[in-house]
Amino acid sequence: MSIVNLVKPNLLATKDCRDYISYYANIKLSNIANETLKSDLLAVAKYQTGVDQSVNDIVRSSIDLMNSDDIQNVLNDYDLAPEYKNDLKTIIEQRKKDFLALRNTLQKKTYNLDTMSYTSNQYRLDELRLTLKNLQDVAIKDKSTPHYDQLLTARYELDVSIDAIQNQSTLDKLAPILNQVIKTAQDVLDKPADFKKKLIDQGLTIAASALKLYQEQVRLENMISARSNIIGQLNNRELRADDIDRQIKACVNEINDIKEYESIPTIKKQYVDEANKILTSFDSFIAVVFSNEDPKESASSFLMYAPAFHAYTDTLFREWLRG
Repeated sequence: MSIVNLVKPNLLATKDCRDYISYYANIKLSNIANETLKSDLLAVAKYQTGVDQSVNDIVRSSIDLMNSDDIQNVLNDYDLAPEYKNDLKTIIEQRKKDFLALRNTLQKKTYNLDTMSYTSNQYRLDELRLTLKNLQDVAIKDKSTPHYDQLLTARYELDVSIDAIQNQSTLDKLAPILNQVIKTAQDVLDKPADFKKKLIDQGLTIAASALKLYQEQVRLENMISARSNIIGQLNNRELRADDIDRQIKACVNEINDIKEYESIPTIKKQYVDEANKILTSFDSFIAVVFSNEDPKESASSFLMYAPAFHAYTDTLFREWLRG
């Protein structure tokens, strides 16, 4: 006998994806010079918001469809008169249509987000990296500190990593970070999104190297200390007011912006993958409950699985946009 497979999405990961897509599209990269890229960013945010709303709407509607009083009442009188058989068939067929309509609404939204056109800016990234290499060749060399572009990049990656940690409510900010994010979190259903773990890991690597610690030892306070040291080195360097340094800084800043822009498809994919777990659960429920041609058997299946599916959708309705 088949069973309904209800898969709960990783709500913490979906929140990470939702927050970063909105932040990049509406704040961090809102002034990106290329209008095509700006348009694509806003389109991703719009489609993602559409999926969010669709999930909220269909789980709310499915909760109403879980009411089984009409099915139970007709089933109780099923053998008393022929018209009850027709009534039950009509109810089951309509219920199936309603569930399919909800399922198809969500599938359309996730498909649009998944397959939307997104312009790559990789060619500009390659140009900037070549420009940066040429600038490095003529920049002031100081044997006592890393190259200027390396300091700028380290500062940026620590900024991003520290911000990610501070905004992650599930992390103990006073304890070492690595085991919480990379190791322990693997055993938890709701864990940070993969891209966010990578952002945090980058900062851990820089802090460990700067402070001569093992990554497993690094705490948030260590990362903040490492960043303060780098800021001090940058301030000393920028006192020189060197024109090549200014060009390097502009180049590094644009590289970082483009890297964030290019990260959107990866973030979008994880969001879609999590939303599709809801779609998979709807498919499983529909396939198991409504596959039997005998309406009485379908009605019995509905009564059997409706409570679990109701609990599943009710939880999603309460938690999806609040994860």
